[in-house]
This record gives sequence, C-alpha cells and structure tokens, in this order.
Amino acid sequence: MSNTSDNQWNYNMGEVSKSYIKGKVHLREGKLVSIPTLVPKKIIAAMNGKTLVTVTYWLPNEDRCCMSAHGQVPICWMPWPEYPYQ
Repeated sequence: MSNTSDNQWNYNMGEVSKSYIKGKVHLREGKLVSIPTLVPKKIIAAMNGKTLVTVTYWLPNEDRCCMSAHGQVPICWMPWPEYPYQ
C-alpha cells in the first residue's frame, strides 16, 4: 500500500525518489569535457532492524541508499521537504 501524502511514511521502496547521474561540462586544458556527477534527491529513511532514521539519498550505480550496506534496504521513506524559498 502506497502512502504518498505529505509527512507520511511510504513503505513501497519501488517509489523512492531516486538520485540520478548528470553530465556536468567543465573546461579542462582548453577543452570542454563532460564529467558524470551525482545529483542527490534527499529522502528521510527508516532502516530495517535498527532504531535509525536518517537523511540519505539513493545511489543509482549501487542500488542502495547512502550510509547503508549493499542489500540493506530501508523499510520506509518519505521525501525531503521542499521549502518555498528554495
């Protein structure tokens, strides 16, 4: 069951806000080069079997959250709040 209203935990990890990789263009030795750069989408996650709730983001190349071991999946998440002044 998906619960996506504001300030509600979502137990469907398939719907987690995913970070993505974007090519950023930089000038290097007179040439423009594209460097893959992670653009994190912050989430609040509760980890399974631990009393840990943390701000983290999804690592797309590793299929896990930052600060968690490979195969360790949070039990639920909620989006990081967006504020009007940002």
